[in-house]
Amino acid sequence: MRLVVLVATVVLLAANVSAGKVVPEKKSTAASKSCGAHEFQCENGACIPAAGHCNDIQDCADGSDESGCDYFLCRAPFWYRCRHESTCISGSSRCDGQRDCLGGDDEENCDNYEVPHRAPLCSKAEFTCTDRACIPADLVCDGVQHCLDGSDETIGCIDIAGKCKGFLCRNKHCLQSHHWVCDGLDDCGDGSDEEHCLSECTLEHGKYECANNHTCVDVAQVCNGADDCGDGSDEGPGCKVPADGCKALHCAPQTCKVLPDGKPVCLCGVGFRFEPSAGRCVDVNECARYGLCSQGCINTPGSFRCTCIDQFHLMRDGRTCELSSGTEALMLYTTQKAVGAMYLTSLHQYYVAKELSQVIGVAYDGSHVYWTDISHKTESIERSLEDGSDRVQLLTAGLISPEDIALDWLTGNIYFSDSGQMHIAVCSSDGYHCRAIVQDELHKPRGIALLPQNGTLFYSDWGNNAMIGRARMDGTEQQVVVSDGIHWPNGLTLDWPNQRLYWIDAKLKRIESMHFDGTDRVVVLDDVLKHPFSIAVFNDRLYWSDWDTKSIQSCDKFTGKMRQTLVHDRMIF
Repeated sequence: MRLVVLVATVVLLAANVSAGKVVPEKKSTAASKSCGAHEFQCENGACIPAAGHCNDIQDCADGSDESGCDYFLCRAPFWYRCRHESTCISGSSRCDGQRDCLGGDDEENCDNYEVPHRAPLCSKAEFTCTDRACIPADLVCDGVQHCLDGSDETIGCIDIAGKCKGFLCRNKHCLQSHHWVCDGLDDCGDGSDEEHCLSECTLEHGKYECANNHTCVDVAQVCNGADDCGDGSDEGPGCKVPADGCKALHCAPQTCKVLPDGKPVCLCGVGFRFEPSAGRCVDVNECARYGLCSQGCINTPGSFRCTCIDQFHLMRDGRTCELSSGTEALMLYTTQKAVGAMYLTSLHQYYVAKELSQVIGVAYDGSHVYWTDISHKTESIERSLEDGSDRVQLLTAGLISPEDIALDWLTGNIYFSDSGQMHIAVCSSDGYHCRAIVQDELHKPRGIALLPQNGTLFYSDWGNNAMIGRARMDGTEQQVVVSDGIHWPNGLTLDWPNQRLYWIDAKLKRIESMHFDGTDRVVVLDDVLKHPFSIAVFNDRLYWSDWDTKSIQSCDKFTGKMRQTLVHDRMIF
């Protein structure tokens, strides 16, 4: 089985994720093929003997066995192999005044040496690994090796203190955001981001925070006659007040405590909180806490229980859902001239359709892949089977600039945004019958996402009055959900197990999320995006395309952590 993820310039097969979608299906033999230990796998999936890699003979039909061989063979002038060990260094490291080879031979015979020059392979927003791979610049020196050669964690860490815009760990690793500090997770690797934290210093956890120096002491040390805080705040004048106030509370079976301000409170324990208006302990709804469960959550007295949807199972941590055995997610994406696909576990890639004109949106209905083409005078909505066969144009008339596309898996209807026509429209599955359903006051409609279970349509407009709206899937009951603090909301995607909407704002360079009703708005990722365009969500990960870095990246959907690049293609625009 497998699931699909889409991202308007990317889609995931394995649930239904708009601008990224996911649906189960059997995985083909070709897609799951892997090469043996002594074989090299071509980009088209074929296997050749390992000896055929970088032997100056094209053994792969696509020539991928001879790609990137300058570094593999350490060829001059762009690479130099150290004389006394097998290390291969960049030609630009020769004669630069710094010994990179153990024997120092890279700094010998430098009188007539000229540093090789050529156009950089990576953009200004990227870091060039010593093996010439490109990664986002903000991933450099974050404590994780993103370059295969690890150069982002060695030479990339030079002068990191001056470059770190987030939190600089004691071990010199740079965290992308200050929000990662004191969040209960050791992101630094040395624990320095979790030191001196007061998040657990609450009465709920049996702790008391001192007034002046923010020291945390056990609640049993409060009003015990000793200055445990060091500033006297745990022994305030209220400690001498008789404890008669406890009689008015209903703390049982919990205990009552008079605080230094003279106010009595119930020490409710974890999972409960003191409600002053009721004078007793009440249950805490942990399920209202952002990012608690991977998918579903059920509140229980004093605790909670996480749940998973079909084809997923709960892991040992009791919070994370994992794809069941035998299931793999497939990501669909567009690169202007093609519709590509990548299995997210095996990382096997292939093309669904190539030699297209100007593709933008992509969608999936369980058997067919759909895409929009905005080329002038040849605007269209097309579809094919997953292997690219049975390709057909469904719609060509009445289009100006069809951008995002989404499918109603209950009826088969096709929904799409057309920024030229300034409307959201719906067509029957064969493309014969179409109707504009949202058009009033739209200027530049872009992203769309469907929730067929309850007949809801979400859409974005990045025009004069930028906003995210919602309506019934017939276009009725239109309402604005977000209009403040939003500029270019390009892509939308729905995490329906968590009842959250995610969107990308290209101008603010930000990923945000909120409940379907517009409440609990949260910034997931900020400052590190360049020009994000479309987005998908699948299980615990977000996937998005970026026009500036020409890549498809992913991160944790709640924290924005564990960011990685999955696809790097110059045709992503």
